[in-house]
Amino acid sequence: MEEKENSGWFQAGPFRACIWAFSPSPFLKRDLLFLAFLALFARLLLVGLVRPSLFWDSGTFLQVARWIMTRGFPPPVTLRPPGYPLFLLAVGGGGISLEAAALVQRLLGAASVLLVYLAVRELLRRRGPALGAAILFTLMPDLLFMEVTIYSETLVLFLMSLSLWLLVRRGRYPRSIPGWASLGLCLGLGILTRPILAAAAPFYAGAALTLSAVSGSPKGNLLRSFLASRWASLGAFLVPLLVLVGGMISWNGFRYGVYKLADGMGFSSLDYVGYPALYKRLPPSLEWVTKVYESKEREKEPWLSYVRWGLVCKDLMEEASKAGWDTSDWDRTSLKITLAAVSTGPGTYFKIWMDTFFRFWTKYDVIYGLWEHYKDVDDMAKTQVCAQRLFAVRILKMIFALLLPFLAVLAFLSFPLTFLDRAWKGKGRLLVFWLWLALGVASLANTALEPCMGQSRYRIPWTPLLFLLASVSLLSLGRLLARFSGKESDPSW
Repeated sequence: MEEKENSGWFQAGPFRACIWAFSPSPFLKRDLLFLAFLALFARLLLVGLVRPSLFWDSGTFLQVARWIMTRGFPPPVTLRPPGYPLFLLAVGGGGISLEAAALVQRLLGAASVLLVYLAVRELLRRRGPALGAAILFTLMPDLLFMEVTIYSETLVLFLMSLSLWLLVRRGRYPRSIPGWASLGLCLGLGILTRPILAAAAPFYAGAALTLSAVSGSPKGNLLRSFLASRWASLGAFLVPLLVLVGGMISWNGFRYGVYKLADGMGFSSLDYVGYPALYKRLPPSLEWVTKVYESKEREKEPWLSYVRWGLVCKDLMEEASKAGWDTSDWDRTSLKITLAAVSTGPGTYFKIWMDTFFRFWTKYDVIYGLWEHYKDVDDMAKTQVCAQRLFAVRILKMIFALLLPFLAVLAFLSFPLTFLDRAWKGKGRLLVFWLWLALGVASLANTALEPCMGQSRYRIPWTPLLFLLASVSLLSLGRLLARFSGKESDPSW
């Protein structure tokens, strides 16, 4: 029997969730134990021999961590916000220990598996889809290998999984002040770790407003009525979020004169202009941009069809300064160039998205880290390559290379399918709507659909959301098939 909705503002929050977690039903307890064992076994089997790995941008996280360790406060605005460097110092006991970081990241990865299961089960009220999503999530090789890499992805993945579960719980307890506050705190920590998660904040706020409104009129005295209102839910969500993120931005502004969280914010807007179809069609006033890109064309990586922003950033800023532009903030300058390119050729910009889609569908390799030529100071290359060449890893790569494109498409179809599936009503459909918008906007705003279909470092933070929405589509499609075959299923919302 399903738990009845409780609109109380206190008892339905994290305290009740904690009590529920320690006294689950027998089926739930069995599932959680099975998934915990599977998650830990997969990590031991597939990445148990892999030493902590440094890769591409790992050094930038370590630089920020060393700054904080020696000076006691975050550095000036850099490419990396302080969330992950603070995590490195916390797990290292005030210092930097790559082994400790990799160990804790493995545990966070296993915890994310359980959270994905709980989120899918809470939203769908079905055990089967939750188990399926969690098992697939457990065995994703790029997530497993990223756990032993000194990158922020695993921490962000955990915070995103936790925030999803907290948000889906609000469907059952829509007026829980502690619940919304916990969600705001969790998302705030995620944004301080990976600013791109800010794309989800407006839609979580929309959920706070609408979920409370659908639950009927609050009753009781004036104070209790306000605490159970939609505005109290919104405020409880926004206060910790704004305190964390706004506090960091204010710190950067007061101390360094730059009011922003980090450089780039995860959008890499100069990458947009790096496609030849765009930079060769710029207006005459931006001919200097075209010249810079053409001069770097021979230096681009042979495996990319465009010039990366790292090759052109310095030259572009110099040319922009000569053209009379304010280059004190390269984010703003790059965005200005991007918008000019997009306005000149919007059709080409759409083509970039389609190219990304088809490349992901046909050629994408799901593993991001630990290339065969990887080396660090201890020369761990042989161990890393051996781990990746395990037969199980090769099989998983093949499976997910086929599955992920379909899951991405199913995630995009999730909300439209809820209108065809009559079982989705009220708060359930509202939750799917806001989550669907969050994934869609993040995909369109980031570099060419990368939260769904780009390289792993951009997809990983959104993977729990993608699995959740894909599960919604699969359940709705199953109900539609059942309806056409004359076997209706009971509504879950």
